[in-house]
Amino acid sequence: DLDQNLYENTFDYYLAKTTHDSSLSKCVYGIAAYHIGRTDLAFEYLKHSVFLDLHDMKKYTRHGLHVANLGGSYLMLIYGLLGFKWDETLHLKPRRQKDMTFKIHMNYQSQIIQLTLSEKSLLIEVEQPIEIMLDHTIYMIENTMTYPLK
Repeated sequence: DLDQNLYENTFDYYLAKTTHDSSLSKCVYGIAAYHIGRTDLAFEYLKHSVFLDLHDMKKYTRHGLHVANLGGSYLMLIYGLLGFKWDETLHLKPRRQKDMTFKIHMNYQSQIIQLTLSEKSLLIEVEQPIEIMLDHTIYMIENTMTYPLK
C-alpha cells in the first residue's frame, strides 16, 4: 500500500535524524510506531515514557515530574495502542501488544465506555447501545463485546 510505505519511509527518515532529547519525543514517535505496525519499538518508547519519572531516568524527578511526558504517555495509550479517533463515530484500531494489559474508562457521547485491552482482545463495556468502528467495521455494541486482536 502506497500510504503505508510513505508513512514508514517518513518515520525512518525522521527517526534517523532525531536525538530524543525532549521527554515528549518518544511519546510522539511511539504513537507513529504503533500506527505503522512497529509495536516492539512503540512498546520500548512507551516503557521509556512511563518510567521516565518512576525510575528517575533523567535524575531530575526531585525537582518535579515531567507532566507533559505523563500526558504524552496517556496519548500513546489512547492514540497509539487503542488507535482512537473520532468523527461522527468512535473509531478504534487496537494494536496487539505483548506483556501488557490496561483498562480505561472514557466518557463518549454522554456515556461511560470501559475498554480493557489485553494481549489477545479488546473488551468493550457500555451502559447503553452505541456504534463503534473497529478496524473499519461498524459494530452496534449493546452491553459487552470482546473483539479479538489480529
